[in-house]
Amino acid sequence: MRLLQILSIVFWGVGNLGSGILLLYVEWTYLRHNFVQIFNPFLQLQVLGTLLSIPLSWIFLGMTVLGHYAVESVEQRLNRSNQQPKPTPKQVVSNSRVQSSIPTPPPAPAQPLRTDTSTRQRPYIQCRIDQLERIADAEWNNKQLLSKINHELESRRSWGRPQALRERITQRLTQLHSTQFVRTTTATFGSQDLSSDVFRYSEGLLSHCGYEVGANGLPESQRRQILDSVFLERLPFVNDTAYLGEWGEPGTSQRLQKSANCIAAFARNARRRNSGNLSNAIQEWEADLAYLKQTYYNGRFHFPWPQTGI
Repeated sequence: MRLLQILSIVFWGVGNLGSGILLLYVEWTYLRHNFVQIFNPFLQLQVLGTLLSIPLSWIFLGMTVLGHYAVESVEQRLNRSNQQPKPTPKQVVSNSRVQSSIPTPPPAPAQPLRTDTSTRQRPYIQCRIDQLERIADAEWNNKQLLSKINHELESRRSWGRPQALRERITQRLTQLHSTQFVRTTTATFGSQDLSSDVFRYSEGLLSHCGYEVGANGLPESQRRQILDSVFLERLPFVNDTAYLGEWGEPGTSQRLQKSANCIAAFARNARRRNSGNLSNAIQEWEADLAYLKQTYYNGRFHFPWPQTGI
């Protein structure tokens, strides 16, 4: 099948090359005495008529069209063959020593080879590259969906836009995996048991999740991990459903706006105290606020971004 694909590509390439050379030759025969006439539309119509009257041009055109459809057909067949799982070969060996009077149970059906789900399923095999780009942009925080699209792009082994999209998705998956919330002494996320994570909302959700700045606060990398998890992951249970509802769903503008407003409010309140001891904390709040804006806000959401000045 690969050989047929290569021959189809060669057939298509020869047709394109021959058509191009023939077009240049006919153009040259008309323009060799007055090259300025290349901008004359009537002259181009004459060139087109001459090409259509040459049998060789029709041969090259037919090679181009047939080669193109042959390449597309072979690629679709290869994609279908890659999608279908291969059963594990089993040989049913009959026992010649067993008497014919004893019924022999039928052999068990061959079980399909157990492979990873991502290698057996290609739900986006029929999608074009522009459709995959739109789906990926709409579900930019969905690790499972991005992994399936990335597997589809790997199976196609294409260059250009597919390769660029695959690199973007790979970087995003790396970022999402690196922002998985690590269980701390103050909060639990994800699929862990959240029964012990009930807290009074007056303490503040960010503080409950371990977010701290200043001299006794966390390093920048740990603070960013907590902020990423607050935005992307499911929140711990709160004993006030109205307060929890203010944070919205993971990955939404409501969740990001609430986080940004809290951090900006921390910085503004610290400025009002006019204490030099809080200067480092204010700088870290503003740096974290800029991180959220650059990572999640720019190009996606349009709500007014909070300010830290008073």
